[in-house]
Amino acid sequence: MDLRQLEVFISVVKFGNFSTAAKELFLTQPTVSSHIDSLEKELGVKLFERRSRKAVLTQAGKIFYPYAIDILRLKQKGIESIGRFKTTIQGKINIAASSTPGIYLLPFLIKPFMKLYPRVRFDVSISNTADVINKIIDYKADLGFVGSVYKDRQLEYIPVFEDEMVVITPPGYRTFKGCVGEISFEEIAEEKFIVRGKGSATRKVFENALKKNNRKMDELNIILEIDSVEGVKNFVEEGFGISVLPRICIKQEDNMDVFCLKDLNLKRRFYVVVHKNRVLTPAIEKLIAILRREK
Repeated sequence: MDLRQLEVFISVVKFGNFSTAAKELFLTQPTVSSHIDSLEKELGVKLFERRSRKAVLTQAGKIFYPYAIDILRLKQKGIESIGRFKTTIQGKINIAASSTPGIYLLPFLIKPFMKLYPRVRFDVSISNTADVINKIIDYKADLGFVGSVYKDRQLEYIPVFEDEMVVITPPGYRTFKGCVGEISFEEIAEEKFIVRGKGSATRKVFENALKKNNRKMDELNIILEIDSVEGVKNFVEEGFGISVLPRICIKQEDNMDVFCLKDLNLKRRFYVVVHKNRVLTPAIEKLIAILRREK
């Protein structure tokens, strides 16, 4: 049974004959007859009595008629609901983010969207980059926010923000008192160094930048590894050593000095990552469009 058969059936009931129903539906009379014959065969009953040029409902037809009406009304309600869904930006967006973009960048990025579409809710989970990627691949999150690219044919990466890595030191750090704005790798290699954990995109970006300049992490005097950006900052502020972090992680109230690192390209991008096969809701499409404009 298809909806077109029901539309033909209701039209024949309305006009009382096949020819008028055919004109109303822009069909030929044999096509209308064929639809009714198919419907009657499927139901196993006769729906009309053919009396001269009139089509009169049988008892079975009278029983079936209100159900046909309800089915087509339900179809129309479904179409109207989908129309509202496409034009009304609401619902929930599940976001998985690695720690740096999730904590320091995401609030800034989605703020313009939330002002425009206050009926949208967010469910945000923070984990390492590998976990974020797995959630996107497994359809457990709608969008991911990450600071490095894990190549996979199923994924699309959209750059939304560019930042740079900077050297952070305790305030007035004795070694760099005479430095203004920039320091060299040789200078930081002589200091006690604090790094992010091995699963961190921040660490990966730093390692890649060193590798491109024929440098290695082994050349640094690493005294501490820690997973948390705030943990790194706290240890630096307490004078345990120096570190390298994205500039977006450094707030005005942080009690530390900031330097650029000479001769190393420490620019980094942050991305929205989506599954190429995922059907995006209107809310997600709008968010991605805003993020593309804001980058």
